Amino acid sequence: MLNKFSCHTDIMFGQNASLSLSSKVKEMDLRHIGMIVDEGVALNTHVQKIITSFESDGSFQTNIFRSRAGSEPDYDYLDEVTAFFHDSVIDCIIGIGGGSACDLAKGVGIMLRNPGKGIDYRGFDKVNIPGVPVILIPTTAGTGTEATRTAVFTDKKEVRKLGINGKNVGSLLAVLDPMVLLDAPRIIKSGSALDALVHAIEAFACKNSNTLSKAIGKEAFGLLFNNLVKAIDDKGDIIAHENLFMGSHLAGIAMYNVGGGPASGISYPLGSHFKVPHGIAGGIFLPHVIRFNVEHGFLDYAELYDLIDGHKEGLTPEEKSLRFADKFQEFYCDTSAPLNLTGYGVSTKDIELLVSLTMQQRLENLKLNPVNFGENDVRYLLSKVIVA
Repeated sequence: MLNKFSCHTDIMFGQNASLSLSSKVKEMDLRHIGMIVDEGVALNTHVQKIITSFESDGSFQTNIFRSRAGSEPDYDYLDEVTAFFHDSVIDCIIGIGGGSACDLAKGVGIMLRNPGKGIDYRGFDKVNIPGVPVILIPTTAGTGTEATRTAVFTDKKEVRKLGINGKNVGSLLAVLDPMVLLDAPRIIKSGSALDALVHAIEAFACKNSNTLSKAIGKEAFGLLFNNLVKAIDDKGDIIAHENLFMGSHLAGIAMYNVGGGPASGISYPLGSHFKVPHGIAGGIFLPHVIRFNVEHGFLDYAELYDLIDGHKEGLTPEEKSLRFADKFQEFYCDTSAPLNLTGYGVSTKDIELLVSLTMQQRLENLKLNPVNFGENDVRYLLSKVIVA
């Protein structure tokens, strides 16, 4: 079997790395900056320092758009934000925020150089002209979008998330600075890291996995699992927050190269139809997917168990895998993430709709699971997180 693996984005990382970005951009001879700042982090003290580093430097002309918080972007919103910048000279887009703001920045960069509307590029490899260079400063450690050639957008007409993917999609540079993450609310840290754990664990376990994806997925898992609760409990633990960012980035690389699994797949219709945040929509299934796979004979989780701080030595692969399922369930509860989807308005009457949508739209995710996973198993998984 021919294995392929690719990484596309240059990375600056470490404490206060974002404050040296303006100097880096100046070296790249980019002067007319379009900045997309997630409204949810616009008043973050460190984000303000980043903005000021550009606005106070007479070398730059900076045009700032505050993107809406709390909802994932759709193609119409992409067109709206692109129009905001159309009358300005823009030679670089900087996106600051969570995965949605970063995806929006990637999309705007494309649309400033390509004709038509955003939805014209829905799908794969439809962007023929390279866009305006995009630089990303993620403020959540979760999506790994800075590492992928994917920008997710919702088609409001079809109520379906797909996006703009493939050729000429991505970022030129990304900055992973733990300082922007310190003050994030607990639910943002946990939901984002669960998203990254879905990427790491499913990329490690899926049928497409290879030597590189397994190695990177394992490293990502260890960084995320062993540091999330520390970061939630102590916002002054800069090392823990830095490790979350590195874990998230590595998980994004692994997932982009080999794909995901059932937890990732079922999350998409939940996000489109019920506005469940993507990290929660995937993360809530992950403990159940892990246990399902172990109970059906998949024992490779033993390798991940060995990465957990304080793991027990001398166990068989089966014992390790069973303990891994238990440990992950305990870990999930420690993150304070929701145990069911009631708070998002999802009830048992919606199960058949979600099963149908998953089978129609995300069948490939199910096929990548390391053990057989079909329609009834989707139904079973949904029954574990939806209460009457």
